[in-house]
Amino acid sequence: MLEFIKNLFKKEEEPLEEVYVKLKELEDWLKQNSPESDEDIETGIKEQFEKISEIVFIAKKNLTLLENASLRNSKIPLKAKHMMQGNRDAYIKRTNLLLDSLLSNKTDFESAKIFYTNYSREIEDYNKSTARAYYVLQQFFANESQNIALNIKNIDKHANELNRLTNKNSINAIKNIIEKSSEIKEKLKIISEIDHDIKTNKLTEKEYSERIEKYNKKLGKTEESPGYLRLKKKLNEKKNILKEIKQRENELFSLFNNLEKALKKYSRDSLDEKLIIQYINNPVNAIIDDNKLKIHEILLKLKDALSNNTLDLKEDKKQRALKTIEELNKQYLINYKNNISEIKQQRVSCERSIMGDTAMQEYNELKYREEHFLSKIEKIKENIEKLEKLKEKNSVETLKKDIEQLSSNITNKDVKLILKDM
Repeated sequence: MLEFIKNLFKKEEEPLEEVYVKLKELEDWLKQNSPESDEDIETGIKEQFEKISEIVFIAKKNLTLLENASLRNSKIPLKAKHMMQGNRDAYIKRTNLLLDSLLSNKTDFESAKIFYTNYSREIEDYNKSTARAYYVLQQFFANESQNIALNIKNIDKHANELNRLTNKNSINAIKNIIEKSSEIKEKLKIISEIDHDIKTNKLTEKEYSERIEKYNKKLGKTEESPGYLRLKKKLNEKKNILKEIKQRENELFSLFNNLEKALKKYSRDSLDEKLIIQYINNPVNAIIDDNKLKIHEILLKLKDALSNNTLDLKEDKKQRALKTIEELNKQYLINYKNNISEIKQQRVSCERSIMGDTAMQEYNELKYREEHFLSKIEKIKENIEKLEKLKEKNSVETLKKDIEQLSSNITNKDVKLILKDM
């Protein structure tokens, strides 16, 4: 109930005036609509510096008075006099150092901020290092030392006013906004360049896609032509030849695989070691190059060695090797050599016929162009993806919201920032 009554009498906040400001006009607009101008702040800073300089001048005069001041009671002990003089000298020297550090030729906003930072450090050190000396001097020269302390206190008041002026929210906010505006401008420049690159890449991608479509149509027509159907028949013929070659090669490889261990042992003491190794590594190439089929004689000698148990092979491996040698008889070797040579020659003739076929040349040319532009499109897509990520990385939305919020805070208006037409 109490909350209801409060809400009943609660004054509704009036909505802020909505204003649209272009980014390029923002700085001037803020200066015009800010409750405090740069000129006011700079004038205030200058006045504080002038007052500090005046007090420094007065304080130095008071230091001279302190230095020349005589004791009211000249009959104090010598030890007390020495203590007084030592503390007076130290106090005057340290105070002069402080006063000298406060004189500045520059009175602008940034210099004021630097001045206060240095002053804060100096005054803290000064207070610590002169506390004892001041206490002693109060016992001997109360008025003189107090006048200097009042001068320092007065300087402190004006230094704090400087700090207040340099920390006024609107001035700092405007400075912050200007920095963020510069950052937005840089990012927008980068985004504009990225957009241009993306547009260029997309136009190129479209051009390449149109070319690929054209090549696809041509390929379709080519594949329906009598020449290509003839070519397709040749390609099937080549496929069957390659299949047959593979089967025959596997056949011979399998047989010589059964003999590998026996041949390796036999080759160590054989004059035909080089040829035997060729058959172990690639029996198909070896038999094609073995014009006299010398392998037949080697296999017969291997058979004798196996039968006489001179190769130290396990019984199962020996029996398998003997059986394989029976299969690799002279007639088999002659037939295999002739057959594999003939089939390989058929492959060569078929490939020549295919390569010389105009339909093949036309088809390959179109296919190459299609794949070439497909590859180019793939690279363009990768490049566009990289550019999109870079564009996202340079997004200005967060900065834009920050500027709008800061601008609204110092002008009491609902500021909407227009980024176009900078």
